[in-house]
Amino acid sequence: MHVYVAAPYMDAPLVRALHQQLTSARFTPTSSWADEATGAEALDALSPAEVRRIAKANDVRDVVWELVGGSSEKEGAHAA
Repeated sequence: MHVYVAAPYMDAPLVRALHQQLTSARFTPTSSWADEATGAEALDALSPAEVRRIAKANDVRDVVWELVGGSSEKEGAHAA
């Protein structure tokens, strides 16, 4: 079963730890944003429309793409 973990960007280290637990329990985490997170996102520098565009692209990549049998390893749209 595939599992997407939604959390604030700053909690990416916690999500990565949860990914390990999920994998050990034979789940497949698809929330690749947490694997790619390297620091705080500067969302205040983006317009609300741009934040929505990035979030939508991440959802398509990590949730919808998995539902249609793709891979969450596809190149994403996450802005760091």
